[in-house]
Amino acid sequence: CHITITKGNKGTYIWPKTVVNHTVTMPCQSLNLNYDASFQTTSYYCSENGTWQNVDTSRCSYISDTTRILEQFSKVNSSVLESARHFKNYTSNISIYKDVMDLAYTVETIESYANFHPSEPLSNILMDATSNLMNLPWDYLRESDKEYRSCSKLVNVMENLALGNPASLFQRVSFIPS
Repeated sequence: CHITITKGNKGTYIWPKTVVNHTVTMPCQSLNLNYDASFQTTSYYCSENGTWQNVDTSRCSYISDTTRILEQFSKVNSSVLESARHFKNYTSNISIYKDVMDLAYTVETIESYANFHPSEPLSNILMDATSNLMNLPWDYLRESDKEYRSCSKLVNVMENLALGNPASLFQRVSFIPS
């Protein structure tokens, strides 16, 4: 296989010229200091016909701090209401969204919070966070939905929240000044 470069949300890698039917492994560009660095590798397979196949960066951390933070929010199991408030505050700055994985992890986090049988305060926080996301650029939303069904999942979560807590929809106070 000829020398090639791959670029993604987990790094840019220059793969050396390689013999066929061989897997090249190299260290991840971004390391998670909580794990053994020797296990944080990426690999790319040079097939029998001399073409690169199956780049694997699954053991690597994301390059973007935002994506790493949102990934951690998506795995949270602490005090749900307090965590959701921090999450809403963090995601209210839509300029942090660069990679489509950022929105995918945001939606995964909202889904996780919604699975905790949300109370009215939690439902309101999740609806506010979702409302903020509607200010993201249309092309970004479309791309994330195409790759990860992010918007479709978000609509589904909001519908379920509304059905589970219909009174909260009509009791919301508008924070927009008249």
